[in-house]
Amino acid sequence: MAFDHGELSIPGRTGTIDRDLDRYKAQVATDKRAAAKAAAKALADNRVAASALLAAMPPERFEAAAARLGITPKQARAEFKRLAFWQPASFIALERKA
Repeated sequence: MAFDHGELSIPGRTGTIDRDLDRYKAQVATDKRAAAKAAAKALADNRVAASALLAAMPPERFEAAAARLGITPKQARAEFKRLAFWQPASFIALERKA
């Protein structure tokens, strides 16, 4: 069966494609915004939980980590604080494991 070029020029065949594309792009943007909002909410919740865990850590934990890593306890506390802020899910997992 040969391709009939007459099918390409049927009036109204692509009449709503712009509207359909605009609707699709708007839906994708809405979904993307919702996903970003959910991720931001999860990050904020994890940061709150991580900061609570960090505040409850005894000084001995910092001293043990400092000895293991070859740094001062103050530097160990700063590293834990950095991890709790930038990667709270990793910090929470680390504390649950310990």
